[in-house]
Amino acid sequence: MVRELRASDLVVSQGVEGLQQAGLIIAGTDGSYRYSPVTPDLDRLVQQLERVYRERPSTVTKALFSSPTDKLSTFADAFRLKKD
Repeated sequence: MVRELRASDLVVSQGVEGLQQAGLIIAGTDGSYRYSPVTPDLDRLVQQLERVYRERPSTVTKALFSSPTDKLSTFADAFRLKKD
């Protein structure tokens, strides 16, 4: 995964750990990992995210890499009233 993602061991291990904690993947006995969402709702959410990513990849990427403050601002902006 390190080679394919062109990332460090630390980044990959943190990513894998995060996916496990989120209930998205499970580890196999051979050291492999596979997608295995813990609930049907989580699986549906991932499927929706995949559809949005296909349609607007830059929007999803921007949301993933924005800082928490940026995310809060984006959320707050959704409630701003526009003047005519």
